[in-house]
Amino acid sequence: LGVQSMDEDVLRLSGRGHTSEDAANAARLVKAAGFRLILQMMTGLPGDTAEKSFYTAERLIALQPNGVRIYPTVVIRDTALYELWQKGKYVPQSVGEAADLCALLWEKFDAADIPVIRCGLNPTEELSGGDAAAGAYHPAFGELVLGRKYRRKMEALLEGTHGGNAVFEVSRGQLSAALGQKRENVLYLTEKYGLSSLKIHETDIQKGEIRRIPVAMEK
Repeated sequence: LGVQSMDEDVLRLSGRGHTSEDAANAARLVKAAGFRLILQMMTGLPGDTAEKSFYTAERLIALQPNGVRIYPTVVIRDTALYELWQKGKYVPQSVGEAADLCALLWEKFDAADIPVIRCGLNPTEELSGGDAAAGAYHPAFGELVLGRKYRRKMEALLEGTHGGNAVFEVSRGQLSAALGQKRENVLYLTEKYGLSSLKIHETDIQKGEIRRIPVAMEK
């Protein structure tokens, strides 16, 4: 179900044509009929804020779906939203802003044990070729958000640190996400904490986990 937002003003300004209670009732009917329920939300719609997105996430969690999709708003050429943007009446999220927010939303769903089965639009030749005129479009947006999640975890483990070396372990297959696109996490954390070096290794820990190991124990 494309809920998109549970905030009435956002729904109205986006021309959705339904209320938040309509979405909640539809979700209940789907579950009552015995179907799996996947709910979709968007960020950065007209009138939206980070606080409203968190509110939407909380309302979606309360509906206990089997999974969610999170899509930041992308301005597509020759649409009503494109016209609003051209007139300066709509300010879209940047890719970075959307990635930071989606990382926090993903963490909320993780805490509620609700899988995020997609984050960001599926890339197409048309979108990458210019149809995505503004907003949070990135051909690897989900990977970008996953990188922000790992960055936040490393920041928590580096709290109180300044200088020296840092070594982390992540589960196999997650090294690229932990490093960040173009190693942006390594560069960001090294500068923020004044580190001499930051290394990340893959190991046999549970997927999604990350741990900091003493430098003396590094293999």
